[in-house]
Amino acid sequence: MNTYIAKLNLRAMAFRRRIQNRVLLRGGVALALFVLAAAPAEAASFAGTQTGPTEWTYTLTYDPLDNYAVCPAPGNVATITLSGLVGVVAATPPTSTDFDPPGGYLDTINLAWIPQVSGGGTVVTWTHLGPGTGNFSVPKHVYGFKVLTATPAVNGAVNVASDGFSFDVSVIGPCPVQPKDDRDFTGTTDGPVGLVGIRVVPIDVKPGSFPNSINMLSQGTIPVAILSTASFQAPTEVDRSSLTFGRTGNEQSLAFCTGAEDVNNDGLLDLVCHFFTRSTGFQPGDSQGILKGQTVIATPILGTDSVRIVK
Repeated sequence: MNTYIAKLNLRAMAFRRRIQNRVLLRGGVALALFVLAAAPAEAASFAGTQTGPTEWTYTLTYDPLDNYAVCPAPGNVATITLSGLVGVVAATPPTSTDFDPPGGYLDTINLAWIPQVSGGGTVVTWTHLGPGTGNFSVPKHVYGFKVLTATPAVNGAVNVASDGFSFDVSVIGPCPVQPKDDRDFTGTTDGPVGLVGIRVVPIDVKPGSFPNSINMLSQGTIPVAILSTASFQAPTEVDRSSLTFGRTGNEQSLAFCTGAEDVNNDGLLDLVCHFFTRSTGFQPGDSQGILKGQTVIATPILGTDSVRIVK
């Protein structure tokens, strides 16, 4: 009886192989459909680790058959967002992939992620315009996404989420992407969650205006408010002579500080200081202004806010 059952099993396995081989011979669409049916319900992932006192490096991993931005506009955009960060002043695109050949189309297109820092250094978003990976039967990787802080920072768990990832619906289904084809991911990874030995203070560049447009041809100054909190009284605790502000935060651009005023109507007096525009060093494309200094008891302070550089 055991011998008989074993023979039946062998015959069944051989039959399945013949069916699979027939599907494989029917062309690329049939192959994609067959593999898709067997693929596990997993999505891409974005994982990082601290690679220096002020640096975190991330890898994007595509699971088999993952793709992104495969539909016509507005479905031709994909994003990866880190949130819950502290003190981020810059982010970079990825640096390499395992798509062959190096420098080829797939390698190049998968490096085309555009970073943006927002939320006063608390959010980083990478955006990709146009379709991505294509259907692969093995995991593929994009390496070297980075976020940077101005000063040493504490490592911790931050949030990560994507939008625009899916199966290749140009093969298996209609646009826009249907829920069954969605491959977006959410989770946590490593990132900067606090600054070492530095007090982070809230600031408001050009109080009362948004976006905070800065014309680098201006001969004037840029007002920056250092905002008070329940535990921090900016007018009395900040050493005004220590303040620097600009593209990196190290620019010696201080013009003068005015008296205390409540710029955000929270009942607390804030400190407003002005910085010479042409000394701030901003360049086209910069999206963040950085203020550095210290308190009257020599505790370093750091504040960031969004800027828009205009001609």
